[in-house]
Amino acid sequence: MKNYKEIFIFVSGSTPQIITETIYALATKKPPIYPNEIIVITTTEGAKRATEELEKKGILKKLFDEYSIPNVPIKYEIPVDKKGIPLDDIRTNEDNEQMANKINSIVREKAQDTETRLHCSIAGGRKTMSFYLGSALQLYGRSQDKLYHVLVTPEFESNKNFYYKPKKNEEIKTIDGRILNTKDAEITLAELPFIRIGEKVNIAGKSYNDSVELGQEAIDEAIFKEKVSINLKDRSLKVGNVKINLEPLHLALYATLIQLKKSCKKKDCKDCDECHIPRKQKWEEHKLKILLNIYQKIRPETTTKIIDKDKDIIFSDRLGSIISKINAKIDKTLQDRALSQLYKIKSKRQYGVTKYYIELPKKLIGEIK
Repeated sequence: MKNYKEIFIFVSGSTPQIITETIYALATKKPPIYPNEIIVITTTEGAKRATEELEKKGILKKLFDEYSIPNVPIKYEIPVDKKGIPLDDIRTNEDNEQMANKINSIVREKAQDTETRLHCSIAGGRKTMSFYLGSALQLYGRSQDKLYHVLVTPEFESNKNFYYKPKKNEEIKTIDGRILNTKDAEITLAELPFIRIGEKVNIAGKSYNDSVELGQEAIDEAIFKEKVSINLKDRSLKVGNVKINLEPLHLALYATLIQLKKSCKKKDCKDCDECHIPRKQKWEEHKLKILLNIYQKIRPETTTKIIDKDKDIIFSDRLGSIISKINAKIDKTLQDRALSQLYKIKSKRQYGVTKYYIELPKKLIGEIK
């Protein structure tokens, strides 16, 4: 087996016992795993509690000595707010965002070293902290990295005097005065499987949200395999080699959405609606021009008008119905619900406005001719 630099990463809050319980569980595995580095991601209050309970009381040193674990100091990582003040708790959306970014940056940094192996425990801290740590490991984890949850016999799990199972039995009291024997405690380390996106694609998001978006883009590109192309002369679109015939107006709408997506210069699609068309509101002039130009190429001899004197589409009250018919034709032709979902026109409602768009990545948009 390769000798890795073993890095233990924890999220912790008001129960620092999960730190010693996890270290104990790893040290008693066969073969044992000892830390080269211990990182605890927490708040000022969480760091204070861990310091007082694990370090000042000598609990951590006792565990290390008893199980011949290298005496590795804990490194506390505490996110700060926008004013640079360390967080004492996770209360607001902004606090959660800062915590997510801190967890993301630490996992990303440590995973860049091929000589490291990460052991991440999601047993402590607030539920959002556990989620962010597991999610970050999905984004950046390698085949050697591990994700754990520690399970402790219930009566010991809630006991403030229990930190790990000592070699010699000790008696500890419960809140109601009962005596527990540590020899009866069981600590189980549950290894959790997770999807390793980072092994397949290079994700370099500066923030947690950036990383998630990049990961989603990578998944989308892996799923979307067949290019879409449009032939205006024979009034059809193609998904790979599958031909889908559409009515002139229907094809013009689909081609307009494809053209808008293809010609957009923005790299980031977040909060962007350049390739969207509204359901009832007036279209932007450049979008109308694209629609009119495509429609005229499909029906060069037609006298049918699709734009009124106020420079608006005359079928706005039927747009939802038209798009439903386009999607139904895609469903019927492809005969694969999972596949057709990738190429159908989607809708999004925001601030009371419904807009339509196509979710294909640009690299899978072919010719419109």
